[in-house]
Amino acid sequence: MSASRSLAILTACNVDGSRMYKLSRKDRDPDDFLEPGVVPEAAADVWFYDPRLAEQCQLGPELYDTTSFDYGHLVRRLDPVWGPDDRTPRIANDDTFCMTNCSPQETRFHRTRRDGDGNWSALEDVILNEANLKNRKFVILTGPVLDPRDTTILGVTIPTAFWKIAAYEEQGALRAHGFMLWQTEEVRELDERFEGMIDLSDAKKPVKIREIARVSGLDFGPLFDADVRR
Repeated sequence: MSASRSLAILTACNVDGSRMYKLSRKDRDPDDFLEPGVVPEAAADVWFYDPRLAEQCQLGPELYDTTSFDYGHLVRRLDPVWGPDDRTPRIANDDTFCMTNCSPQETRFHRTRRDGDGNWSALEDVILNEANLKNRKFVILTGPVLDPRDTTILGVTIPTAFWKIAAYEEQGALRAHGFMLWQTEEVRELDERFEGMIDLSDAKKPVKIREIARVSGLDFGPLFDADVRR
């Protein structure tokens, strides 16, 4: 977590494509949501503060309730939804809905577009489907680019770029794919409405992992040599 931004610097998740469950947003931990007075359908939109960290250190609902920014899952909701029994995936599904696992993503960037343009959901689908179809085990690393030049909207400094790395074993060797997606246009439009003006370049493409390291300031160790684009 970043203390200055109240957002995750990075997340990591193991994915076992051979043991995945297809659960909806409502299929969450019954201990949390099947209590008196709680409607199960409402669980699909319930986010909670991570109990391991003080609430003031986590970006809360104020920005999301006021703008068109979605609660953008960093660890994709379905990635950890696997396990040896029916209960474990439901708990994992629930765990992804904590404030430490989300970052502001404008609705058009976050959700699937009709024109098929490569946005965050489409990228996540590609990676998840690869795990499902080939029964592979992945490690998925994800995070925002917390650039000090990012624009501020309603008191919150908004990440413009997000990265994702998928690492896996193939024929005894480590392989890794890096991706970056930008929500520059979406943030610029909201910035014009709420604040001022920002001028950033726009790009959406697979990238070298060293480029992700350059803009994020993170060291990905053996994934540099495992990068299929190195």
